[in-house]
Amino acid sequence: MTDRFSKESEGDEVEEINDSFDFTGLDEEPKIDIIDEIVEAVTWSTDWTVETIFNSFQRGSFQLSPKFQRRDAWSGLQKSRFIESLVYGLPVPQIVLAESKESRNKFNVLDGKQRLITLSIFF
Repeated sequence: MTDRFSKESEGDEVEEINDSFDFTGLDEEPKIDIIDEIVEAVTWSTDWTVETIFNSFQRGSFQLSPKFQRRDAWSGLQKSRFIESLVYGLPVPQIVLAESKESRNKFNVLDGKQRLITLSIFF
């Protein structure tokens, strides 16, 4: 009996695997032209205060749960340490938002869900 990882069987297994995949069309360029969408994107930076963020949160301006976002993952200790960082004036990561195409002043949260949830709990 031959060991399935031996040199004797290696070529047979590779051939078997290659036969089970359809490689047609892999050399073709994608049909979607993403460059047009990227060119239309507009970015800007804003220094919002904690109060501004909190008020926007209260107005329902943030969509916290798009499909790609994870659940509320921070422990109570992590939330407390984030608030402590704000109190001591330590630098904290930016919150990254994308304005909704459907409605002005509504934002999808791309990065910062845990921080926004924490602000809403403590303030």
